[in-house]
Amino acid sequence: MHTSNFFRVLLITSCTFITTMKLANAEQGTQSTIEREITSVKQKLSEVNLNTLEQMKLDGDNDLVLDKHDQCPNSPKGNKVDQYGCTIYTKMEPIKEGTVTISLLVNFENDQYTVQEEYFPKIERVANFLKKYPKTSLIIEGHTSSQGSSAYNKKLSQKRANEIMRILMNGYAIDGSRLSAIGYGEEQLLDLADVFEAHKINRRIEGKVLVAK
Repeated sequence: MHTSNFFRVLLITSCTFITTMKLANAEQGTQSTIEREITSVKQKLSEVNLNTLEQMKLDGDNDLVLDKHDQCPNSPKGNKVDQYGCTIYTKMEPIKEGTVTISLLVNFENDQYTVQEEYFPKIERVANFLKKYPKTSLIIEGHTSSQGSSAYNKKLSQKRANEIMRILMNGYAIDGSRLSAIGYGEEQLLDLADVFEAHKINRRIEGKVLVAK
């Protein structure tokens, strides 16, 4: 082979080798880019899942109102709620005068939210009423006396309302979507006197019936 031909073959071979290496590197670079993108997506999905889990921890009833701001922490799933996390009854109105209604009044011991045995017949009566009139709903309002701090009383009154709601749901199979529990604390005292009897009267649950339009 002539020298010139030899160098020509060598040059072509070298060019081919360099091109092949560049393509291989480009392929490897593309693969690395894809792998990096996949890793990034997985990381973002993981962060979303963690954020979701964290949100669930901070929002126990999943109504998009954080527990620290939620005045109705057990609002029924799917119910539309206000800024305080309480059910909004946009299609409900108070039962009109002359329509059959029922009231619920339950009193509590000091600093307690356990329902005493004597009040279960009253709760059962309300449950039977709700079953008889399926288009009705019940707002359960919890109240306390003026003893203790207002912040503590607010939480205690909510526990009282939640307990009545729990009994109606678990004990009498009343659908939670028909119930709403709200704690008012000491905001709506029936008796302003600072005496035992007044405090006893103020530690209570009141039930208000609503009817669909």
